Amino acid sequence: MTVIVVDDDLPITENVKANGTSGTWDMPFTSDWFNLTAIINDTSHGDSNITTAEYFTSMPTGNFNGTGTSMLSGDGAWDSALEEVYTIIDTNNKSNWPVNSSNTFYVHGSDEEGNWSPFAQVTINV
Repeated sequence: MTVIVVDDDLPITENVKANGTSGTWDMPFTSDWFNLTAIINDTSHGDSNITTAEYFTSMPTGNFNGTGTSMLSGDGAWDSALEEVYTIIDTNNKSNWPVNSSNTFYVHGSDEEGNWSPFAQVTINV
């Protein structure tokens, strides 16, 4: 007898954070870049490998999965049910980042079965 296990559980996105060039998680950021990080976790939701993560700068609507800005796997390989992900956000163009502006980043990820996690978010002040 062959048993087929289907993973239709959604992974979760957790610990969305941002840190500046000083290496601290403090805000507001006064540097020209910061790291956006998160954890995409499927270990208790099907245990499938995470295959991608992305972020948006406004809450998307409609069919948006796979249309955000890609993030990288922290260890360089998408080979685990728990992946730390990151991207570097350039704030050097101050016209896009007015002083004292508030910006929210929405992060989510997908497992190898195509299940997308709900969004988690972080709001920063530049």
